[in-house]
Amino acid sequence: MNRAVVCIGSNLTPRRQYLEKACRWLRSMLTDVEASCIYETPEYHGIGRPYLNMVAAGYTTETYETLNRRAKAMEAACGRDDDARSRGDVPLDIDIVIWNHDIIRPGDFNQQFFKIGARQIGIPEMLESQPG
Repeated sequence: MNRAVVCIGSNLTPRRQYLEKACRWLRSMLTDVEASCIYETPEYHGIGRPYLNMVAAGYTTETYETLNRRAKAMEAACGRDDDARSRGDVPLDIDIVIWNHDIIRPGDFNQQFFKIGARQIGIPEMLESQPG
């Protein structure tokens, strides 16, 4: 079994519904899912609409590539496309940040939008051992 730690975000109304939909999707893809609460963070660059975020972790027999491809398909099904990106609209963003014990997305790993939820689901030891 592979362990995935996933960060989910949305800055487009209805933000909460997008995150709840993503959480239901994750529960269909992963077993033993632990999820943080939903919380708001400012836009990554400090401009634009704030995000609702959450972090979830669970186990899968899928490969990283398969789970990531399915996550990107879920984003697209919620309206994430080139036009939305050009407007700064993020209906749904699903990123695998940690795969097993490897930090796949160090940029996201070191951001508050990930750290807040990661602490809630019990991975502070990993956060404390990383700079940033």
